[in-house]
Amino acid sequence: MAATGDRDSPGATGNLDGMRVARLLGAIGRFLIGTGVVMLLFVAYQLWGTGLQHAAAQDDLEDDFAELLEVVEPEVAPDQQTSVAAVEGGTVPAVDAELVDDSETDEAPRSVSSVDALADFDPVFLELLYPSNGEVLGRLDIPRIGLEEFFVEGVGVADLRRGPGHYRTSPLPGQAGNAAIAGHRTTYGAPFHRIDELEPGDEINITTLQGDFTYRVMPQTSADGETKGHFIVSPSDTQVLDDFGDDRLTLTACHPKYSARQRIIVVAELVEEPEPTPPRPEVVAAAQAELLASEYDEGDDDEPPVAAVAAGESAIDQTPFSSGEDSFGEGLNGDRDAIPPAVAWMTAAVALWMTAGFLGRRWRLLPTYVLALAPVAALLFMAFIHIDQAIPSY
Repeated sequence: MAATGDRDSPGATGNLDGMRVARLLGAIGRFLIGTGVVMLLFVAYQLWGTGLQHAAAQDDLEDDFAELLEVVEPEVAPDQQTSVAAVEGGTVPAVDAELVDDSETDEAPRSVSSVDALADFDPVFLELLYPSNGEVLGRLDIPRIGLEEFFVEGVGVADLRRGPGHYRTSPLPGQAGNAAIAGHRTTYGAPFHRIDELEPGDEINITTLQGDFTYRVMPQTSADGETKGHFIVSPSDTQVLDDFGDDRLTLTACHPKYSARQRIIVVAELVEEPEPTPPRPEVVAAAQAELLASEYDEGDDDEPPVAAVAAGESAIDQTPFSSGEDSFGEGLNGDRDAIPPAVAWMTAAVALWMTAGFLGRRWRLLPTYVLALAPVAALLFMAFIHIDQAIPSY
């Protein structure tokens, strides 16, 4: 009876409540510590882990570009100021004005007068000149800030992980119009980390399969009247990617550093005359299909060739080099489709760690955590990859 009375006494009840509160506070503390550790690991992944991925990708791009240069050798035609790219098995002549009209950037596809004219464009060269997203496009050198990077086609999340990315709807650097390139400032090698240091007149050198090109940074006047080599816009001010009637290069990145709240823009003008702008392979395919199909009258019983129909259906129905971008690309804005897999990988990592703790209390705690450490780290790594894809990447 005395023992029962002791358990039911106010002092015993208070001790029991205190133990419960202590356990709750301990659990909250462990959760906060664990959350803090995971957040620090993610920051480390963004600042250093992404840099290692970027460095490996740049090595691959350097090899790829060297191979391309071995295949394509730019030459200058003796009778005109346009380059002719000699390709194994054929050549690409200067672009006919009837085939590509740079004054009509809002019309698609570019006008093509005949199937014979289309044959003038070597399909091998066009495929090399306009690669798929994520593939190497050229080399970017900015002496003022010590930048030497290989840039790729596309501004998607995966593209900008490899290096600066070219906006596919803009001309290539060295061609007529507004060529645009995006890059990160603090993650994935931070290629554009110091573009805010560029001054008017600084050189930007670019090499593509069409040759070497030099741009000079154009002066920009800030609100306080100061002349700089850059200006700041909101993430919705994509009109900076439009065609302004001159030959320029536009560099875009997030601003300020470690944030995606705004965009920093550097504009440079092409020093030399622009190179020809051959149509993209998909535009040639669409034009070929249209020309072949036009040979058949509506009243004819014969059907257009299957190849022509297929080519027309597979061609991209958009202006090859057009304005009207509605964003600076998911590579800077973030890809929301990556949120579900990020949650799934993180949930799996937490579940495995909690399972290890449960099993460790029934066996040996330290050895169980040691055994679980490697698979939990792998799950966290996969979660970090998708979290990085989902959030705006600066």
